Amino acid sequence: MDNKDSEAEIHPLKTEEVKVQENHEHCVERRIIKSSGLSRLSRWRTAAFFISLFLCLIIVFAFSFIIPCPERPVSERTWFQYYNDAVAYQFLAIEDVNEDKVQDVVFAFKASNGSSSFNRSCLDEGLPSPCAFIAAVSGTNGSALWESPTGEDVQWLQCGIQQLGTAEAPGCLVVGKPLSLTAIDLRTGEVVWRQSRDFGANYTALTPLSVIPDVDNDRVQDLIIFITKGDQIETLILSGKTGKQIGSTVSLTVDGSARYVRLDLRSSSYFLFYTDNSLYAYSLKELCSAAVGMELKLPNLKQDPHWEKNINSATHRLSLPSFGDFRYLVKVPVQSRDNVLVLHSEMATLINTKDLRALW
Repeated sequence: MDNKDSEAEIHPLKTEEVKVQENHEHCVERRIIKSSGLSRLSRWRTAAFFISLFLCLIIVFAFSFIIPCPERPVSERTWFQYYNDAVAYQFLAIEDVNEDKVQDVVFAFKASNGSSSFNRSCLDEGLPSPCAFIAAVSGTNGSALWESPTGEDVQWLQCGIQQLGTAEAPGCLVVGKPLSLTAIDLRTGEVVWRQSRDFGANYTALTPLSVIPDVDNDRVQDLIIFITKGDQIETLILSGKTGKQIGSTVSLTVDGSARYVRLDLRSSSYFLFYTDNSLYAYSLKELCSAAVGMELKLPNLKQDPHWEKNINSATHRLSLPSFGDFRYLVKVPVQSRDNVLVLHSEMATLINTKDLRALW
C-alpha cells in the first residue's frame, strides 16, 4: 500500500495518462457499437425501399396488361364527310359534343334519309320527305356522332345553350318552318322537347334566340322569342325546361320591319328594336312582367334609371345621338356592360350605354 502511494506521488502524470487512455478506449468502443447499429439500420431502410419500389413496379406492369389504355381516334389534318342527295343549310356550330376536348361540328341539312352511319329517315319521325336533319361530326376525324330529324324546314340553329329540359349537358335550339322550336341534347342528339305554334303566313322569328333568367321558378333558365309580322312584334316567353309558354303573348308596335340586339348592363337587360328610321327600347323586366301579368321582383331583373329617362313611355322610342338612318346595331362588350355600335348609311357611332353619349 505504501509502495503504491509512493509510486503515485513519484509519477502523478503517468496515473492521469492511464485514466485518460482508459476513458478514450471506452468512448471508441461506444462509437463502434453505435456506428454498427446505424449501418445495420441503414441497410434495412435501403432494403425496404427497394422492396417497395419493386412491388410498385410489379403492380404497375400488371395493371397495364390487365386494364389496357382506351383507344383514341387518330386525329387527321384533313377529313371529309359526304351526304348523298342532301342540301346544307347556312348554319354551323362548333361545340365539344363527345367531350374529348376537341371541337366538333354541328350543322343542318335537308334530305330524305340521313347518312349510312345511322340509317334514319324522315318517315321514322312522321315527317314529310325530304325533311331537315341536325347532325354532329367529330372534329378529330369527321366520323358521325349523331343525327336527328327535326322538322320540315329549318330557319335557325343555335347551340351551346345550358339547361334545356332536364339534361345536364348543353343543348341546341332549332327554329323550324312552320314555326316550331325543338330542343336537342348536344351529347346524344335526342329531342328534349318540341313545341309548335301557328302564326299564319309572312312571319319571321328574330334571331339569335335569347336566354333569360328563370321566370317560372323551376330552377331552369327560360327563353324569350320575338316573332315579327308586318309592324307587329309578338313576344313569347317559353320555359327552358318544357318549352311551354309562360304567361301570355305581348305585342309591340314598330314602324316597319324590325331587327333587334340585346344589351346586358350591370344589373339589367334591354332589347333594342330598330327599323330604318326608328329605335325602340324595352327592358327585360318590363317584357317579363307584361307576359306574366304581374311585376316580377327578381334580383337579376331590374331597370336602369338613366335609360328609363331616355325612353318615351308611350312609344318606347329611345333618344340616342343619331346621324341618319339605322343600318345595323352591334353590341360591344366592355367590362361589366355592353356598349352599342350604331352603323348608319355614311358613318358609325359608338354609344356608351352608361350615359347614352357618343364615344366617337
